[in-house]
Amino acid sequence: MTSDASDHDPRAPHSIADIDARGGAPAARDGVRTSEGPRGLLTVRAARPEDAARVARLLCLRAGTSVDEARQQAPAMIENLPALVIATLTPDGVGADDEDAEALAVPVALSGAFFLPEGMFDDDGWMVTGLLIDPDVRRGGIGRAVLAELVRQVGALQPGAVLQTFVDATHHAALAMHLSVGFHRVEERQSFAGMEMPDGGMVLAVVCPG
Repeated sequence: MTSDASDHDPRAPHSIADIDARGGAPAARDGVRTSEGPRGLLTVRAARPEDAARVARLLCLRAGTSVDEARQQAPAMIENLPALVIATLTPDGVGADDEDAEALAVPVALSGAFFLPEGMFDDDGWMVTGLLIDPDVRRGGIGRAVLAELVRQVGALQPGAVLQTFVDATHHAALAMHLSVGFHRVEERQSFAGMEMPDGGMVLAVVCPG
C-alpha cells in the first residue's frame, strides 16, 4: 500500500525524544504508546496475531480490497512484516485498566515496513508499506503517532537504518505529516520500488534511531 494523504536527503538521525517533542506522539511504555484525547484512549503498538480482524478491517480501506481479500492478507502481514504498527481507539470513559478496554478498542490506523531485498530494486534500505487511516479520525495526529512508532520499531530492529517511503507529491498533508516525524525529502520521481504516481511522487527517508 502507498502512503495515504487521508489522515528520503536522509541524513541526520533523529531520536525518539525529538519525534515526541516535535510531532506530539503518545508517551511510550514497554513498546506501547498511549494518550488520552477527546476521542478516547489512543494506543499505538506493534500488531499481534490476535489483531488479524482489526488489521483486515483497516485493509478494507484500500481501494479495490474486498473483505475476503483483507481477511486473507491480514494474518500474513502480521506474520511476515518485520515492523507493523496498529493504532486503536478505546471509547471515551473507558480507562486503559478497564477489563473491557481491549475488547472495545477500535482499529483506526495501520502502517508497516520491510527491508528491500538486495538487487530487487534500485533503492536499498527499508520501505514503508504505506499508511492507512480511518477517514473518521483523520487530522487528529493519529497518523503522525503511527509513523513515529514505525520509525522507532525499525530503529530497534536495525539501528541507523534508512527508512524510505513514496508519497504523492500533490498530497501536501501527507508530506507534512511525514516531515513532522523526521522524514526528509530526497527527490521527486514518477516511480519508486515498483510503485508509480501518475502526477509524480516524493521520495522521503529518515535515519532511524537505535
